[in-house]
Amino acid sequence: MLITFIKMLQKELSIPVFYGTYADLTKFDLSFINAKIVLYKGKKFRECLKLLLAPDIFSYLYNGITFDYDKNNLYENKKIRRYAVIPINIENPFLEKNWYHFYHLILSIYPSDFSLLEIIHLHLYDGKYQNDSKSYYGFKATGEEYFDNFMIITKQEYKFVRNYLEKYFQSSYDLNYVNYILTVFSNSLLEKNPIYQYLSLIICLEVVVDGQEQLSYRLRRNVALLCGNSIHTCKLIYDNVNQLYKLRNAIVHGHINPSYKNFKEYHTYLKTLVARLIRELIVHNIPTITELNERLTTLGYGQNNIISKDYSPSRYPIIDTIHLSYKAIQKYSK
Repeated sequence: MLITFIKMLQKELSIPVFYGTYADLTKFDLSFINAKIVLYKGKKFRECLKLLLAPDIFSYLYNGITFDYDKNNLYENKKIRRYAVIPINIENPFLEKNWYHFYHLILSIYPSDFSLLEIIHLHLYDGKYQNDSKSYYGFKATGEEYFDNFMIITKQEYKFVRNYLEKYFQSSYDLNYVNYILTVFSNSLLEKNPIYQYLSLIICLEVVVDGQEQLSYRLRRNVALLCGNSIHTCKLIYDNVNQLYKLRNAIVHGHINPSYKNFKEYHTYLKTLVARLIRELIVHNIPTITELNERLTTLGYGQNNIISKDYSPSRYPIIDTIHLSYKAIQKYSK
């Protein structure tokens, strides 16, 4: 009986720990990937590890797993906590690719300092897990003040996020081009140099264009069609992307002194725009970039709702939707 049980368990198990949010992540339901979000070092976290780890050396292993090697720059209180993603049923798959995808999807809804802080690595030995190692990534706040860019989710948006994750989790994972954009986008938020971060975000926009012919024009048009829900907002986004791309060209084409006068505004808007683009691509669920471009070619401004069948637009996140609907960024000038 024990031999059968051992065969059902994964040989390796990775438990991620996240930080950088005001939101209560325990309100999210990840049962569809056999996962649960709990407070790191909380009661449910300890109970899970007690089930996983060898009982005779549990205290020793648990203390090693939860030892803080570097907590100097982490601030915690009742609202700001660390969160871990743990398996619900240890006999079912608990896959690293799934919780990574969850992490990337959350960032595409709320670009922020929400970060993967560490990964606890466990390996199976004689029917129980032992602590193999821990990957620690540390945390760096990106705002002018420490908490400026922590993730915030309003009360009315929790339901939106839960529904979004459950409905689009698997389909978004199956779209190769969306996965590529998600990876580039998430990695850009970790990039220390804001200029490189900006260029990575532009790359995310460029993915929606099939081929290099008339790249700049088609990029502006495609992004406007996907992210705008009216003629007015499409025109606004088209013009804004034009300014973003002017700065991009100045940087990559060897201009000695590109103008960074409006860089902060451009950078903030670009992150919001790419996040919106990712969500629109996920909801439309078009199999390939080629097919997406074929559909966009036949459409005009304000026809986002007929790109795919049964498309349902969302007004969440509210602040970002307002920002993209009315914000006209400054003209690029040297």
